[in-house]
Order: sequence, then C-alpha cells, then structure tokens
Amino acid sequence: MNIIDTVAQAIKKQPGKRYRLVRLDPANMAQKKFAGYELVNSKDPEVQGTILAGETDSAGLVRVGGLALARISEKRAEEIQGEKDKRQERRLQAIEQGFLAEGEKVKRSLGSSHKEFTAFVEKDGKKEKV
Repeated sequence: MNIIDTVAQAIKKQPGKRYRLVRLDPANMAQKKFAGYELVNSKDPEVQGTILAGETDSAGLVRVGGLALARISEKRAEEIQGEKDKRQERRLQAIEQGFLAEGEKVKRSLGSSHKEFTAFVEKDGKKEKV
C-alpha cells in the first residue's frame, strides 16, 4: 500500500469535500490556493484521532515529506474537472484537424493523376472515413 492509499483511508472525510496531497513548492501552492484548495490543519476534524494527527509540521499542517493534505469543495472540484475535460476535447479536435489538413496537403501534392486518397480518423477504436 502506498502513502496516498494510507492517507485516503486515514482521513475522516467530510461531506461535500474532496482531498488530495499537494506539493508544497511556492508556485504550486499559489496555483492550488487560486483554484480553491485549503490546507488541512491538524486541528481539523478530518485528521483528529487518526494516524495523520502525528504527521504535522510546526505550522500544524498535515505533511508527508514535500506533500501536504489539502481539501476542496466537491462542487469546485467538479468545475475544475469539467474545465480539464473541455480543454482535453479542444486539444483532441485540434489534433484531428491537423491530421485532416495534412491529408489535404498530401492530396494536393499527389496531383490529379493519383487514385483517390481517403483519410481515416480513429475514434474510440473505430476507424471513420473523413
């Protein structure tokens, strides 16, 4: 069992909250705080009476090495995941459009005397004619 599984089992999860370990470097912490994460303190109900209560630093943060336990509301976590999904979809569409544009370049370079060139795009394991 790794440390993340151990921490996940030890937390007394509060309703409407999601938890994760975050890196404590300044750039990452600024990004996480801007996104809505809060660091879990040793006095918070999530860790009181668990093995994590002993894993605190001098500031009272629950820490494991260079990582600290943080929480975010379930609603905000879903918003962040939705943004990531949209970004990933846009990237996939851009890649697909790039392949189609390259196919058109190949058609033009082959000239009119070639056999018909057909481009295929694979989606979900199925090839689709474009």
